[in-house]
Amino acid sequence: MSDIEKHTEVVPEVIFLGKLVERVAAGKIRVPKFQRDFVWSQPDLGTLLDSVRRGFPIGSILVWDTEKGIQSTPRIGPLEIPSGSNGSVGYLLDGQQRVSTLAGTLRLSDDMDPIVDHIDWRVYYDLEDQTFIDHRKLALDSDPRYFPVRSLLNTAGFFEACRRIQDQAGDERRALRWLDEADRLSSAFRDYQLPLIHIREADLESAVTVFARLNRTGRKMAADELVSALTYQEGEFHLASMLNGFKAELRRMGFGSLDRVFLLRSVLAALELDIYAKDWADLMVKPEVRERLPEGFKAATQGIRLALKMLRGLGVTSDRLLPYGLQLVLLGEFHRICPQPATETVELLSRWFWVTSFTGWFGGVNTAQAKRALEEIRNLAKGTSETVSVVDL
Repeated sequence: MSDIEKHTEVVPEVIFLGKLVERVAAGKIRVPKFQRDFVWSQPDLGTLLDSVRRGFPIGSILVWDTEKGIQSTPRIGPLEIPSGSNGSVGYLLDGQQRVSTLAGTLRLSDDMDPIVDHIDWRVYYDLEDQTFIDHRKLALDSDPRYFPVRSLLNTAGFFEACRRIQDQAGDERRALRWLDEADRLSSAFRDYQLPLIHIREADLESAVTVFARLNRTGRKMAADELVSALTYQEGEFHLASMLNGFKAELRRMGFGSLDRVFLLRSVLAALELDIYAKDWADLMVKPEVRERLPEGFKAATQGIRLALKMLRGLGVTSDRLLPYGLQLVLLGEFHRICPQPATETVELLSRWFWVTSFTGWFGGVNTAQAKRALEEIRNLAKGTSETVSVVDL
């Protein structure tokens, strides 16, 4: 029986929405630093809030409960999260975008910056049209038909907004209609419940392995971000952040659209690991791999820089002219091993590039063939071979 089966508990809880955002504001639910940034757009907020209004399910929230001091973000949306919290803390593994949206819109206060993470957290409900809109689209923010979302769970704020409707609606029937709608909306949010799933009695590796399996069933998370989740506690090196920086460098060179998976495969190649490894979690929990990630990243990126220099010499000046990302992985691995190849070797590599490009070799290659091509490129770089089979096609 594995350690996960022995020690990890998965405990479901049904929680009221108000209680969830209270825990977030109190620092009992946090976003670990290995998570991605907030990436939702402004319309996404309204869509989620409308699902709550209608009583639609918005999915479960997955947290890892631990008393360990895991580094977390200082805020969630516009909310500054208290720095210290006694006892167990739930670190969000799945549901960050949803929790940030709910906490940010429902707990926004006057002393907070309303525009954070490219989002205006001042969301209103149009009592007439029954739609959610953000502050920037209001015709007149003092119009009582626009009910502030942040007042829905705040008793004092709710009554203040209702008094404003009574005083400023200008028509008794309209005021009653808007008050009824505001009451229905508040009840929908106060009564809304959602599943909160706790992972308990688990270490970081076990918690993220659970998340990795969830990820394979639908949750979209970049492979390097998952690797970063597994390695974050080992020190300051954070693979996803480093790859973000390298992507910015590639963008300046015209190769910013290169898929991150190819960059991760380059790092795995530099570490002489399986570039087609399927279970990133199982691979990266190994201490001997985790401690070598910084050197692997440095060597891989240097090899890619040299490979791009060679490609620019061939007229390949942007990723639009690069037929296959795997070509860059193999060329980067060659230059990692052999930074200063002889002229005849560069000519051979050039022929290899054009042959694989025009024949579409990488378009139909299987995993075994790609691994064999990688070994041929390595042997060429080490000087143990003077040719590669693809050139003879």
